[in-house]
Amino acid sequence: MVSNIESYPFSERPSEEIGHGFLSIAKGLGPNWVTKEFNPTKPDGTAKDKGSYERNQNPQHVKELQETQRILSQNIIYGDKLIPTYWVLGSDENGNEKYFTVQKKFIGETLDNIIHGGDQSLRYNERFTNFFNENKELREQVLELMWGTKRALVETGVYDDFHVGNIAVVSETQETSKLKVFDIQNMIRVQKILYGEPPATTKSKNHILDNVEKHSSRLEKYAKWLGITEEEKLALDKKFGVENGKYTDIVNELLRMKEQLS
Repeated sequence: MVSNIESYPFSERPSEEIGHGFLSIAKGLGPNWVTKEFNPTKPDGTAKDKGSYERNQNPQHVKELQETQRILSQNIIYGDKLIPTYWVLGSDENGNEKYFTVQKKFIGETLDNIIHGGDQSLRYNERFTNFFNENKELREQVLELMWGTKRALVETGVYDDFHVGNIAVVSETQETSKLKVFDIQNMIRVQKILYGEPPATTKSKNHILDNVEKHSSRLEKYAKWLGITEEEKLALDKKFGVENGKYTDIVNELLRMKEQLS
């Protein structure tokens, strides 16, 4: 990826769309990279407000994402299961400064797509269970990601946006695959909204706190579908340093915060 004379920071131009999510549209960038461009459209097809793009391009936002990535890339959280993201400063077609978001390209599919594509005669949770029963190594890895998410909450006081749509099954060799997290949210901004000075608006706090129960319930649901044993739970609690109620205490504190704002 060598900068060219037009101030565009790469020698290649993005190719066709290869994937999209709520925040970004992924396009190929040469043989080994993808660029993740701002998605200007909401899921209902309406346009996002102009401020969404401006916030996406704010240097402070980029710094916060870099700090979020530093936290999550710790071995005690996601470690090498997190695909690194790079923010490269260049210029758009009008010569304005622009941050380009790039990641190494991977060969794989999201867990959510794989599970949705399973035996259609079964319910989603049954397909989930069957997939991990048939892939024991991946079961161990998803448990580690789940407990890494708990550890991140203990360290920061906020959740990462952990779900199977943000996790890919990546082929490393013909025989082996590994789970990789490829999308993260700005956890530092969430921290500032919940705990910062001066305090954020009640509406902003409630928007985040409304998701706390969703995140905690999702982890409990995944654990149930995976058939985790009490012995496994205790071992993971100890390995990730969330034993003795460290994780549940913070969840309960956040739920109390929500009640107080209601």
